[in-house]
Amino acid sequence: MDKLGRILLVGIVAGLALSILGTLTQLVLSPLRAEVEFFKGQNFQMVLLGLFFDLAIGFFYVLAFAISKRAGPGRFWKKFVLFWLLLLLVGVVPRAASVYRYLDVPDLLALAWMVAWAVEALVVAALVVLLFPKAKSTAGTQVETPS
Repeated sequence: MDKLGRILLVGIVAGLALSILGTLTQLVLSPLRAEVEFFKGQNFQMVLLGLFFDLAIGFFYVLAFAISKRAGPGRFWKKFVLFWLLLLLVGVVPRAASVYRYLDVPDLLALAWMVAWAVEALVVAALVVLLFPKAKSTAGTQVETPS
């Protein structure tokens, strides 16, 4: 499989992981959401829109990994931790701060969302680092240039 196809596949896997984890988060945190009235009902169109949104976010995460220079050679754990920290810094912290600051939700719900988003970022970072196409090794291949 060529590199672009593999990148697209990794984006789909990351998006599906986000969608599954988001659904689990919604189910687990539903008792905390009972008193919050601004949530819309979930019909099929909203679920489908959420899935497409999660797939798009998955592609952006893969793009961020490719741009962050972590896609090159190196140890898995180092790339994983640094990419997870990047996702936390760029995605989770601003989202959690804006939810806490601008939405009238209970503090426990805001904290639970922040933890859930950190776990989502952890899982997606692991998937992206594991599945991202590796650079082909050029060791042992020498190209002679005419003089």
